[in-house]
Amino acid sequence: MKKLIFLFLFSTIMATNLFSQSGNYLSVPSDYCTSTNSPILFVKGDTIRITCDSIYLMNVIRYNFYKNLHKATLTSKDSVCAKLLNAYELRLVEHEQAYSKLLENSKQAEKISLDLIDYSQKSLAGTQKTLEFTQTTLDQSLKSIDIAHNYIKQEKWNSKGQKILTGICGFGVGLLVGVLIMK
Repeated sequence: MKKLIFLFLFSTIMATNLFSQSGNYLSVPSDYCTSTNSPILFVKGDTIRITCDSIYLMNVIRYNFYKNLHKATLTSKDSVCAKLLNAYELRLVEHEQAYSKLLENSKQAEKISLDLIDYSQKSLAGTQKTLEFTQTTLDQSLKSIDIAHNYIKQEKWNSKGQKILTGICGFGVGLLVGVLIMK
């Protein structure tokens, strides 16, 4: 019974939580943070996901104030303010373009770095295979040298042994011939 009550309470809480979140889920793109695009409108109930480091929100009254101030500055007879505002807006556009170029260069540098890392890994794998082959060849060469060394020892013994046996046989034949001649 307790499980049933707990399940009912849990379901009720989840349902109220689900239905309480009305509105849209909107995301502020990361390129918006450095752009001169128009402001994005959010309404009551919207859920906002911000992907850049910081962003400023204004209410409608403050936004209209700045918009009217901007229009008044551009249409005023004071050309210094209009030139200053136009220069500022031009500078913002230039900064956005410079940022875009920098971002593109950064992406190209990252791609080149990844390609270089991939090439280095393949080269390292090839070098490792060559080292393994060289190690195998060296091991075989050492075995061949050991076999040759043992063969040389046997041949030295065989050569010395044959000389000793020839000497003993010669001594024995000489002794036998000497004994036969003496008789």
